[in-house]
Amino acid sequence: ARSAATAVSLIPASIASLFVLFRSEPQIGALFELECEEEMKGLSDFEECVSRSIRASIATNELLLKQTEVLSAIADVSRLLVDAFRRGNKVLLFGNGGSAADAQHIAAEFVGRLAFSRPPLPALALNVNSSTVTAIGNDCGFDQVFAQPIAAMACPGDMAIAISTSGRSPNVVHAISA
Repeated sequence: ARSAATAVSLIPASIASLFVLFRSEPQIGALFELECEEEMKGLSDFEECVSRSIRASIATNELLLKQTEVLSAIADVSRLLVDAFRRGNKVLLFGNGGSAADAQHIAAEFVGRLAFSRPPLPALALNVNSSTVTAIGNDCGFDQVFAQPIAAMACPGDMAIAISTSGRSPNVVHAISA
């Protein structure tokens, strides 16, 4: 499991640059804020609100395309995942709240078909087993809810994708540093 832990630490380091981008570029953060508060209060112009949101998404993607370090990190992570799948390894995904939903969705896309028909790829979202999460949280502490399943299930060469909006969720950080 030692080499599995090493593999686990590779992805979050690469993905961390994505979070650094969103924290360090104020214009990107501002684009994520919905500027439709007045329209929503009056329930008057939802089309304008939706239009603004779509324009913000387009502008965010355009800014992202200019971030060569982030594009490089995404390509590096993609290569690591492809290599792991080709070796017959699996990917373990996890996060809290909305990030947990993202982990579950991504795992489903790997196991399902994603963008084209292909054989299923081995992927698990660690947050979907509520009995495991709550038992570990109760018995060992919430900081262990992902570290314990990784220790139990990760094999050498497996990959882990830690998803955290802030990048500071203690249980997510603990799992990738264990």
